[in-house]
Amino acid sequence: LACEPHHTHVVQLCQNGQSVPDPAFEPDEAGGSTCGELEAEARDGPYYPCPVYYYFGHLCGCQNQTPPNNACKICQDSGGTVAMPDVIVDADTGQTCDSMALEAAFISEETLGYSCGYYHQFGNMCGCSNVPPAEVSCGAMCDDGTAVPNPNDTASDGRLCSVVEAEYLYNPYEVACDAGQISYDGLLCGCSNKPPEGVCGALCGPDTDVVPEPDKVVLNYATCSELNDVATWDSVSNCQVYDLYSALCGCENVEMPPPETTCQTLCQDGSSIPNPDLIVQDQSCSEYETMAKFETQLENCGYYDMLGALCGCDNEAPTDGCGKLCGDDEALPNPELEVWGQTCREWEAESTFDVYSGEFCEDTYREVKYLCGCDDVDLPTDGCGPICSDGSSLPDPDLIVYNETCSYWNLESIFDVYGVQEDYCGDYVHVGDLCGCQNEPPEDGCLLCEESLLYPDKISYDLYDEVYTCEEDANYIPFAYSRDDAECAAMRSVVGDFCGCPSAPPKKCSICPEGTKVQLVDSPSFTYTDSFAGTTIIEDENCVDVEFVINLGAEGLVDEECAEISAQIAPTCCIPDDTNGGGGGTTSSGGICISPSMMSGIVLVFFLSHLFATT
Repeated sequence: LACEPHHTHVVQLCQNGQSVPDPAFEPDEAGGSTCGELEAEARDGPYYPCPVYYYFGHLCGCQNQTPPNNACKICQDSGGTVAMPDVIVDADTGQTCDSMALEAAFISEETLGYSCGYYHQFGNMCGCSNVPPAEVSCGAMCDDGTAVPNPNDTASDGRLCSVVEAEYLYNPYEVACDAGQISYDGLLCGCSNKPPEGVCGALCGPDTDVVPEPDKVVLNYATCSELNDVATWDSVSNCQVYDLYSALCGCENVEMPPPETTCQTLCQDGSSIPNPDLIVQDQSCSEYETMAKFETQLENCGYYDMLGALCGCDNEAPTDGCGKLCGDDEALPNPELEVWGQTCREWEAESTFDVYSGEFCEDTYREVKYLCGCDDVDLPTDGCGPICSDGSSLPDPDLIVYNETCSYWNLESIFDVYGVQEDYCGDYVHVGDLCGCQNEPPEDGCLLCEESLLYPDKISYDLYDEVYTCEEDANYIPFAYSRDDAECAAMRSVVGDFCGCPSAPPKKCSICPEGTKVQLVDSPSFTYTDSFAGTTIIEDENCVDVEFVINLGAEGLVDEECAEISAQIAPTCCIPDDTNGGGGGTTSSGGICISPSMMSGIVLVFFLSHLFATT
């Protein structure tokens, strides 16, 4: 539904061909975009059909905008005016009847992609006398056909009852009507409803609407009371899915699957489980037994054999399992030691009954064996190795670096065979340096700057509760990248300049005009044409991130496009060059995406693929 093929037709927000009166104005309905950004988007890479941009143009102050002849109207019987213009019809956005009516006046069913009933559903809230379309309407929420008594209460999805009621009546998306869901929402909104025909019904049967253990949480999912409510009004699911919940919630006379089709008991010999109340992996053994009796995927029975062993059954391990962690002749030194969220005893049961790992058993459990204290564990020779490069002991194993102990990082490095393959072992060497090891960066390591940084304390990364300074980046980069890496060149030019390196090399593309420099704030969205990727839209990124990635990976960027990018984002991203860009490390809304991360290579690839996604 684009207006015209890109670059063959200039789309203006103002139909008279003039520019918007105030490019910096940000209409509430535009999702955070300014009028100038909307105009650039319409011209260079329109997301929406033309009428949507003409609507934006009206919001931006364009004069005499003409809606399409087949546009929707919020009131079916008028030109679109409403009696109650200030009533809020969308609690999430705060949109009023007046603004909704204006939007409807520019949007046709072709543009919208579905029925004008989408706007008609708001009309009655605004004083219109609209009539729901009988052929698609799901009807009233109350069984007696009246309006919901409590329109300002919330339905099951958290929206206002009045909004949900209108959507059911007008059904603009023409979805299948779920009678049980509609009736249940009506109940929540004050109707005196009863479950309709065809619902699954209460968990414990039609003669009672209560369950023996209403507050019990089942499978870490929901309480029995909540599940009972869902089943009572569910008219679309296969009702057999509730049989397991009925049994776990203590209902009597639950219909069970035929025994020969399920895993049956945890104990292989059919005996009762010795420790029914024992908690294993957040569930009781008795609950696992109930689940086994409903498990019809027989290939999963080995899992229940393992659980049975943990619950005290004398179950026979499979001959093709990975075996005991420490071998058949060695007991676990500390069975209750917790490693990675479960005890060594639980790890041993998993290993013993694991028939899936096959030839990879040793790789799968080697680090667990080591952490559980098994003797004679062969440490990998193809991992990144200890974080102290000279093989010395950690000066302080309990020191916290990047939210984990140095001891943790040392083990991760030793067992991380992917670090060699993905070329990020240098990250571990850097961590070792922070842990007090006498580590030196590689001779060909990338230097952010050969001189002292002018702003070593300036924040260069602030994302996901992790904050790093320019000095920390400068210490990290030599371990992560070599001088020949493309990342090194981009780091030195963009991050070096940002951090005040006096000898920072020139950038391939500078987004800031002469006399200004980039600051650490959110970049406006913008478009450009890459000679490889075509029209590309960038949004939701940080100004320094944008400049870094453009200099790193945009080989298809030509000089004219660099200037075009600068024109779109420089007013927000750039400040006079007599400051240090973002203060002395006190304020930031984003940061350099190549951070001291243990998965920097993967992070970089993901970031590039996300940032330069084409439209």
